[in-house]
Amino acid sequence: MRGVRAGVAAGFAVLLMLPYPVAAAPRPAAPATASSPAPAALHSATGSWIVALRPGRDARKLAPVIANYVGGVAGQTFSHALNGFVFKGSDKAAAALRHNPNVRSVVADGTLKVAADTVPTGVSRILANHENPQGAYQAGFAGDGVRVAILDTGIDLTHPDLTPNLDVGLGENCMTPGQPPQDGHGHGTHVAGTVAAADNDLGVIGVAPHARLVPFKVLDDSGSGEWSNLICAVDIITGYATDADPSNDIRVANMSLGDVGGIGTCTDGSIREAICTSVAAGVTYIAAAGNSTVDASGFIPAAFPEVIAVSAVTDLDGEPGGNGGCWLFFYYCDDTLAEFSNYGATIDVAAPGTQIYSDWTGGGYATEMGTSMASPHVAGVAALLLSAFPTLTPADIEDRLKTTGECPNGAFADADGTGDCTGKGQWGNDPDGIAEPLVNAVNALQGGIPGDRRPTVHITAPVDGATVGNNVNIAATVFDDFRVEKVRYLIDGTQLPDGVQFDPPFSINWNTQTVTDHAQHVIRVEATDNAGN
Repeated sequence: MRGVRAGVAAGFAVLLMLPYPVAAAPRPAAPATASSPAPAALHSATGSWIVALRPGRDARKLAPVIANYVGGVAGQTFSHALNGFVFKGSDKAAAALRHNPNVRSVVADGTLKVAADTVPTGVSRILANHENPQGAYQAGFAGDGVRVAILDTGIDLTHPDLTPNLDVGLGENCMTPGQPPQDGHGHGTHVAGTVAAADNDLGVIGVAPHARLVPFKVLDDSGSGEWSNLICAVDIITGYATDADPSNDIRVANMSLGDVGGIGTCTDGSIREAICTSVAAGVTYIAAAGNSTVDASGFIPAAFPEVIAVSAVTDLDGEPGGNGGCWLFFYYCDDTLAEFSNYGATIDVAAPGTQIYSDWTGGGYATEMGTSMASPHVAGVAALLLSAFPTLTPADIEDRLKTTGECPNGAFADADGTGDCTGKGQWGNDPDGIAEPLVNAVNALQGGIPGDRRPTVHITAPVDGATVGNNVNIAATVFDDFRVEKVRYLIDGTQLPDGVQFDPPFSINWNTQTVTDHAQHVIRVEATDNAGN
């Protein structure tokens, strides 16, 4: 869905300093005539004035004399860009200064405030940038050193809010090879701004404002493309990840795109195989869940198990608690699942996706809505995590995002050691009753609640999608911050005979002859620590 575009114009005021001068022999004022308008009344809300002197007058010498003569005080003097000084005094005193023959003009001083980026509500809601409580940016986390690929309509390559963070040379136009990946639509620019709009006192600020943005144009200027265009980008990104040159690595890829399709396998010769290979090379892929208000299980690439699928919530005030009211005839109410968002067990996490303000092509800004707007919030948090913890794998990032997310009742998913939102409330307007966690940048960076956390498990053999023989070695790496108590091995939810181990290395043999069919089977490895997590 498309929201209303909202343009914004940046402005600034002149910096001021305060006056001093008068002097030499005063000359009589010219007599007023009937045609001479009366001087406008002077008023300064701050009691401060800027006094400009006539040519040839020395502000440093005259300012104290002039100011004292009318009952005021001289401040800073100017002699290069302006010949004058700052005057502190009453409206009446300032009016009197106008009659001094050395004075050219008296102008009321004004106030200034620091120029600042707008913090969009979504960036605030996930605690990426928030004053109280402190957000990730305030705590010093900004995504330094991490590249995020934007697989979309391209990026506005001249947008002043994005150019400080663009790595155009690593990107590609997969629609028209040889041409720059310039966005002629606006969608990709909007997505990029949410991920990493720069902290440059201009426009908006992104979730990870120091991360680098790499544009890949996989959709044309009408917003359409083919799977081969997406594979083009995934292939290039994977090449960087496997070329033994870490200086060109892209660690995160955002895909605010998709369509209905089959899930496929990691050996299907198409887009899923490409993404599986890329994830195995260390690239984290994040995708929008779709905007059809249906189960996301048939919407790809979000439905791929290797991809972090993101649904959209409506947040209207940038704060938790559901106090932001409703928008558009009560269709979109604060802290509920967005009316348009796809849902279901495929979803991994949620993020704000309604009325999201960000950059737009042509150097502008716009307010848009959709799971396309939710996904880049998550990509930005992934960049924050990788900047702080560079060795995290894609599986680590997915686990961290899910287990540290915010549940509908305000508790974190890992608050009780379960790592999910079961029993922690329901998002309003959610048809499936599965409460996916809303990403929380600060809690993700802190690794969840203080104290003993759940173990992490990674199956190292066999690889996903592999065709296996009669005897299969199942191997896993298991880590816990205190001590692993036991590890269980399950096939299709059933524990293998002798499928419990208590000491590393964690590896077991699976005799597949006990399986009578030749279908796909799910291997699961579970670890429990000494605290029961």
